[in-house]
Amino acid sequence: MLFSHHNNSHNKVLVVDDEPTSLLIMAESLSDLGEIVCCDNGAQAIEKAASFQPDVILLDIEMPDMNGFEVCQKLKNNPKTAPSHVIFVTSHNEQIFEYQSFASGGIDLIHKPVDLNICRLRVQNQLKLKHQEAQILAAKNDISTLVTSCLSIFHIGQIQKKTYSVMMKTAIGLKKIAIKCWVVSLKIYYLKSYMRLFIVV
Repeated sequence: MLFSHHNNSHNKVLVVDDEPTSLLIMAESLSDLGEIVCCDNGAQAIEKAASFQPDVILLDIEMPDMNGFEVCQKLKNNPKTAPSHVIFVTSHNEQIFEYQSFASGGIDLIHKPVDLNICRLRVQNQLKLKHQEAQILAAKNDISTLVTSCLSIFHIGQIQKKTYSVMMKTAIGLKKIAIKCWVVSLKIYYLKSYMRLFIVV
């Protein structure tokens, strides 16, 4: 399971940006990395993320109504969307934006104007991490199932061992009883023979 081949078609990426041009350019540059879904506002991003459950979300920080930080916090508070890796996109270079990006649950930060080659590499890295997480979880489940099966087999073996032990003890007990019965029958036989002799005399 840990060494299974990963198919890009299984990747899911959600791109969120209120600028149509940026949205189109980023979506086009990532199109060969998996299934790409786009939206242009925070409320729609939350709704899409819950139904689409993307591996990676490219999330613009500066959006009307609900900014990227607020969106990310809502995503992280929902068990269905919390596992998604959020990469923030911003035109700001101030350190406070970088701090807020990680503090709100983001895993990376890309500055505008976006270098598409760097953007692709960062998304690819996060997709690989998500795939590895899935493999580790699957392996953990496989190991758990294997351990449970081994314990079950061991338990059955112990029961069979105990059953065999009881059967052996029962057989030995029956053998002893049979020997005693045989000895008693011999004694009765000889006693009867002796009594016949006594009566004849």
